[in-house]
Amino acid sequence: RIPAEIDVLCAGFPCQPFSLAGLRKGFSDETKGTLFFDLREIIETKHPRVIFLENVPGLLSIYNRDENGNRLEEKTIDTILRILREDIHYHVHKPEIVNAKNFGVPQNRDRVFIVGFRDEDLGDYQLPLQNDNADTHFGDIREYNVDAGYFMSKRYWQTLLRHKKKKKNKGRGYGYRIIDNDDFGHTLMVGGMGLERNLVVDEEHVDFEQLNDPRGELNH
Repeated sequence: RIPAEIDVLCAGFPCQPFSLAGLRKGFSDETKGTLFFDLREIIETKHPRVIFLENVPGLLSIYNRDENGNRLEEKTIDTILRILREDIHYHVHKPEIVNAKNFGVPQNRDRVFIVGFRDEDLGDYQLPLQNDNADTHFGDIREYNVDAGYFMSKRYWQTLLRHKKKKKNKGRGYGYRIIDNDDFGHTLMVGGMGLERNLVVDEEHVDFEQLNDPRGELNH
């Protein structure tokens, strides 16, 4: 299904094996950690003019491990760059970290970007400049007088508490965070996962109707 001619290959290979919030198995995660090598095959076969890869900043600090979990000398990012530069001969810039909050989006989402070119003439390429004085916060996009359907139940709140404690005991950092109007959210999401990631305390919304709601008593 991949076209024969590709100008730009954009890929965000799975971040869980490299994230500071996960177990940090890296390439030794057989399910998700090896998908970079599928990207390598695509690049070698299709020869896109530009490659644009994205992952979590933890990718820059994690080391490779052998089949027994022992740490090796080479970092994962150095393996990736060596493959791109030496094995398939792309001209790859130094990886850079960019945060969404510095581009007018009220979410604290920093990601590392790896940009490479098939041809040597790179021109004057550079990533967009960041505005370190971010001026868009969660309160700037927050909606008021929302429907009661956006409130979680007190019962579900207890589920989130148990979930966060369980993940913490396993050495993972997943879980909710309560954000203020002058703060930044985690990755802004829609649907159920959005309710679990970013929580808002709404003490003003006291007059919503709750008729035969199967979720139980609502929680502010």
